[in-house]
Amino acid sequence: MTRASFHGNRCSRALCAVTLLMAALIGLSVPAAAQSVQFMASVDRTEVPMGQQFQVTFTLAGGSLKRYTDFRAPDMNRDFLTLAGPSTSQSMQVINGRVSTSIAWTFVLQARNTGSFSIPPASISYDGNLLRTNAIKITVTRAAPQSTPQGGKQQQGGETQLDLGDNLFIRAVANKTTVWLGEPLTVTYKLYSRVAFALDNPIKLPRMIGFWSEDIEAPTQLQPRIEVVNGKQYESYMLRKVLYFPTQSGALTIDPFEVGTTVRARKRRKTGDDYFDRFFSDPYFDSYESVKKTLLTEKVKVTVKDLPEAGKPKSFTGVVGTYQMDVTLDRAKLKTNETATLKVVLKGKGNLRLLDGPQLQFPSGIDHYDPTITEDVQLSEGSMTGSKTFEYLLVPRFPGKSVIPPVEFSYFDLDKKRYVTLKSEQFSLQIDEGASHQRAGSVEQKMIDYLALDVRPPKDAPVEFARSVQQGVAFPIAAGMYVLPLLSLFGALVWKRRYDRIHGD
Repeated sequence: MTRASFHGNRCSRALCAVTLLMAALIGLSVPAAAQSVQFMASVDRTEVPMGQQFQVTFTLAGGSLKRYTDFRAPDMNRDFLTLAGPSTSQSMQVINGRVSTSIAWTFVLQARNTGSFSIPPASISYDGNLLRTNAIKITVTRAAPQSTPQGGKQQQGGETQLDLGDNLFIRAVANKTTVWLGEPLTVTYKLYSRVAFALDNPIKLPRMIGFWSEDIEAPTQLQPRIEVVNGKQYESYMLRKVLYFPTQSGALTIDPFEVGTTVRARKRRKTGDDYFDRFFSDPYFDSYESVKKTLLTEKVKVTVKDLPEAGKPKSFTGVVGTYQMDVTLDRAKLKTNETATLKVVLKGKGNLRLLDGPQLQFPSGIDHYDPTITEDVQLSEGSMTGSKTFEYLLVPRFPGKSVIPPVEFSYFDLDKKRYVTLKSEQFSLQIDEGASHQRAGSVEQKMIDYLALDVRPPKDAPVEFARSVQQGVAFPIAAGMYVLPLLSLFGALVWKRRYDRIHGD
């Protein structure tokens, strides 16, 4: 019985050893690159008092930083105010010979109201796969009550809070709130004041979702103007004027505009004696202090209408505005492997910076390259005007006659409320046979070779450089240079011993 038990224990030990060996071999066979990639969201705290800031971090860990693309943060400005971010940080660790890398995007947020809210997931593309983070619940509580000193000021977070009422505020004024998709609207941010103030931190523009923006005017020095609002006279200051182009339809919102100020507040003396306080109520006896105040505008709600489907041409690519088109060809007769330039100039009013050139069709046998684009844009009141030029380089390869089809460009006219199609005439090219020496070394061919190469090859030297021969130092001179220091040292030692012997007594 004892022998059988001992044999069974030995077998179980052998089985365990085999199992551990197989597990070790399987673990070694798994490469380091097979580690799971994690994309997660985290916060520094899940319960935040009203008025305080907290951080949200989206982290991609366990993979190669060169294999991710298209990081998209969620829209957090519905329930929170984005104060800063995203700030990006990267880290790398080597553990047991395995390299682990991570990248993180951090946002600083502040709640708008009390209650329970959720931070939506973020997304990222890794090796063609779409990854999403988890949603996070945030509970916003009321701020802890603080003692209120005399004079109506409240100490909160180490700063004096001042109730200014309607004596200092900012407004966002839009010239229109209902637009077509791609139709611009202008929003002017103005500050109204009846107290002494100074701008504190840099002006923070709101985060736009569904808009493409362009600053029209951003003065470096504030110039006051007198305006009357609700029967009261204010000094108004224009802070920023922004041109917004909606890029999606529906009910959109421009988030609040934020600016920090420092207000010079009057601090009256309070002694408890009403008669004494009335006697010394003159401002001469008062003191002043600087109080920081953050101002926010209201949200700007915009209704964006879809463009009509009726009458939409095939060449329409979403361009909205008013345009004119000018198409020219610099030469109609040329030889093979020479170059011609087709220039398309679009002039008008609209979002010229996002304007794409018309779709061109070139006949076979004519090589063409990506256009050279130049723009001349001016920002005017309520829109963007100017021109955009597209220059196409054409290179015919075979002799004969070729025809370039008409250039067609369509847009939605905001004034006429309908689609307009601009069409040029067709261009004919008479192509003759080029000489062989022109095909090999002409200026046009050099330009073609330059455009066809990402990196130009090094030029050969026109002449062969002659090897320079330098004369060496003669052997007697070189030997003297080595022997002379030794002789000098020996002479110095002999002189020193003779000097010590003479002056030894």
